[in-house]
Amino acid sequence: NADANVHLIGGQVVNTGRITSANGIVTLTSGDNVYLAEKDAKLMVKVDSIDGATGDADLTGTGVSNSGDIDADVAMFSSGQ
Repeated sequence: NADANVHLIGGQVVNTGRITSANGIVTLTSGDNVYLAEKDAKLMVKVDSIDGATGDADLTGTGVSNSGDIDADVAMFSSGQ
């Protein structure tokens, strides 16, 4: 569906292929805690990444890699890193 939104979410997110959502939103989001909400054609993404040993933010790497193609009205890359 060309109007559908596509969300890839995980600890690490990698796109090496093609994502198509010509009239929608594509997000690639990584983090330990990801909160995603959609309402009335608006999108909210909140991402946290916490080091389990210290409780501090983990600042190593981004966790999002895109070497593929994205065909979308809006593409968003987010990381809690």
